Amino acid sequence: MPNVSAEADREAFTLALGRLLYGVSDITLLDGTKVSHDWRYFVVLKGLNQTGKSTIYKALVDVLKLLGFKAEPFTSLDSRFNMATPLSAALAYCPDMVEGELKRSVTTPLFKNAVSNEDVYTENKGKDGIYIKPTALFLAMANELDPSTFYKGDSGTLDRLLIISTDSIEKQAELLPFADGASAGTPSLSPYHHWRWLADRYDVS
Repeated sequence: MPNVSAEADREAFTLALGRLLYGVSDITLLDGTKVSHDWRYFVVLKGLNQTGKSTIYKALVDVLKLLGFKAEPFTSLDSRFNMATPLSAALAYCPDMVEGELKRSVTTPLFKNAVSNEDVYTENKGKDGIYIKPTALFLAMANELDPSTFYKGDSGTLDRLLIISTDSIEKQAELLPFADGASAGTPSLSPYHHWRWLADRYDVS
C-alpha cells in the first residue's frame, strides 16, 4: 500500500492481510506448516473523500477474487441475520460504514466472536439458524471517526480493531517530490492515479 498512509499503518495492514492469505487457523499447509492464530483484525480504513479508500478496497477485492478467495460485502455486525456468507468469506468488506454503525458493530457480542475464531450463530430470515466458524478479515471504509466511539470498549475489542488513516490530499502533494523506487517520477501519489500510472509503466493490469 505505497504512499497511502504512515509506515506503521502499512506494516499493520500487511500483517492483517497476511493472516487472510496464510489461511484460517488450525489447518496444515501442504508443506506441513501448522497455521495457528487465535484472532484476526477488524480493519477500519479512515480518510476523507478522494484519498484512496475506495481504490484500495476495490483493488483488494478484485485481486482476491482473481486468486480464488471469497470477498463478500456486509453492512454491520449488529445483527445475526444474513451473516453466514460474509463471515465465511476470506474478506468481508463494507464500502461505507457510518460512525453510528461502526460503534454498534464493535460493541455487539458478534464482533468478538467474528474476529476470535469462535463459533457464531447466524440465520437467514425464514430459515433455521446455523453455527459457523468465522474465517473473514473485516474491512470497513469510513470518512470520519470520533475517538470517543471506543472509549467504553474493552481491551479485547481494542486489540482487534485496526484503524488506518489514508494520507490527506495535502500530505500526498507534500510527499510527491520524495517519491522514489518504483514510484519515482509519478505525477500523483493519489492511489487512484498513482496505481494506474504504475500499471502503465510496468505494463501490468
